[in-house]
Amino acid sequence: MCSRTSQGFCTAQTSCTLADGPGASEARPVRERSSPRGLGSGQNDDAQKLGVDVTVYLAEADSRWAEHSGEDGHYGAPEWGPEDLERASMFLAELAPQARRVFEYLLCHPGQRIHCTELVDKVLGGPNEGDPARRVAGVLSGMSKGHRNSGRRFPFYWWEAPEGSAGATYAVRPSVAAVFLAAQLGSGQ
Repeated sequence: MCSRTSQGFCTAQTSCTLADGPGASEARPVRERSSPRGLGSGQNDDAQKLGVDVTVYLAEADSRWAEHSGEDGHYGAPEWGPEDLERASMFLAELAPQARRVFEYLLCHPGQRIHCTELVDKVLGGPNEGDPARRVAGVLSGMSKGHRNSGRRFPFYWWEAPEGSAGATYAVRPSVAAVFLAAQLGSGQ
């Protein structure tokens, strides 16, 4: 089970409690997966209808990290590392509230590519009339200040949907998640 305490850090792997926002006090289960790839039982209904693979797990050294769709801000600057605990704490403090909730959800699932519809459903309070991919992208623009001040690349990766599919998937490298989770533990956030 992955429960985030009021301090905001993960304590396990199958449910996630958000510190604030929609459903703040309830632990919400993260889908059980039948396999590390492919659509398993209980997957996001919208993602299933779209034929999107929302259960891709990437190991730290997986070559697919280099195949992400990120542009400006995802290249050039160094990746987050163990020496960046203080920098990570400052980054987290500068996040807009919704961006922080999305990022913390990703931190609870290191190395897992999560479809934008799951982020909208689980973190942003459910669907609206708009496009989930644009909604998540707009929310993640709330990382601009933290990113600009960090001297590091964005701490997440994203991939456009394959041709014929809709949406985008997002993930945080396991090593980067470890930096941010350690920063949260160290600062009591």
